[in-house]
Amino acid sequence: DIARMLQDSGSDVYAIDSYVSDRKWPSSISRVTRDGARNFDLAIVVTEHGEFREEWVRSCASVVLDTRNFIEGANVEKL
Repeated sequence: DIARMLQDSGSDVYAIDSYVSDRKWPSSISRVTRDGARNFDLAIVVTEHGEFREEWVRSCASVVLDTRNFIEGANVEKL
């Protein structure tokens, strides 16, 4: 699991997903809201949700790793 690997390497992991209820949210991952997103070192796009526009995702992180081929931009790397 991506979050666990990042945490094992010493990273703080935050996620946003409005499709997962608080009851089912993993306790090891800090939840952020779209309004609460801040400047992250890295954002990893693992699913494509239409509610998140390209410019918003790019503005939240120095680097975006896009595993879904969803986002374009100078700070976006494709997997």
